[in-house]
Amino acid sequence: MGVVGKIRFGEFLLSILFYFPIVYGTDGIEYNVQLQNHDFLLPESQIRFARLRCMELYSQADFLNFDDTPETHCYMQCLIYKMGLMDLKTRGLDSLKFSDIWDDIEEAFEEKCLEKFQFGESLNGKCSDTYRKLIEFRTHCWELFEYTFGGNSTWKSKDPSKSIGQSASEFCDSFDEDGNVATESSLSIELTFESMFKSKLICLYKNYHYLDAYGRVDESELQRSYDEALIDVDESNSFIKICSRRANSKYRTDYLGDMVFELQSCMKQHSPEFATVVQLRNEHSKDY
Repeated sequence: MGVVGKIRFGEFLLSILFYFPIVYGTDGIEYNVQLQNHDFLLPESQIRFARLRCMELYSQADFLNFDDTPETHCYMQCLIYKMGLMDLKTRGLDSLKFSDIWDDIEEAFEEKCLEKFQFGESLNGKCSDTYRKLIEFRTHCWELFEYTFGGNSTWKSKDPSKSIGQSASEFCDSFDEDGNVATESSLSIELTFESMFKSKLICLYKNYHYLDAYGRVDESELQRSYDEALIDVDESNSFIKICSRRANSKYRTDYLGDMVFELQSCMKQHSPEFATVVQLRNEHSKDY
């Protein structure tokens, strides 16, 4: 039996999709709560981006030894959240998602460690509680912890991933069938390219990180794009909130096309500068 086979079977019986209200963590993270039953994808570009953002937010954290400090506590919670490995209902670790990424591990690990570790524990949303749980995991399952979170890990995700130096548009263009590139001329519902355009938008917005690791619109990253483009912060904040909420109202766990299309349409309607902002974001995407 593989690594995941040792985790309690009951924790994996989450096959029905539910929608839950937004939950606020005590350290200020806003969680859009939903459970998913499809395979979890964790491309290397998402891991790089999570580390980058969390290091920026918590620059005094101990990124190597994870010493017991408030900055390190919140860095580790940030990392779990932005990698998409948090169970947003319990605010604990999502055993289903860990099982998906560990399916790619071919090396043999000491599996007995998982018998001593309770994945399904609910946490209180505080950075210190998340840190406590991750250090408990590290204590019992050091190799698995290092393989999953270590900056020098040899684990390479099998999921398609954008490379450093490659822009989001270059990466997403590489998935077009027969060399066709979806453009905005394909927006009419009468054209067969509509679904292709939406698929392109999903890829682009994921790699711009306008969508968070849970598939929802990330207002903070949209706002950051406008800040980087030196667009008025107060004005942009207003329509970003409007468009994010409109788009998130069309969220579906099995298809994000309608959601990203709504976001694209709304942002263009409210912001003539959106094309310029996106172009700059595309350039910045080469960094991660």
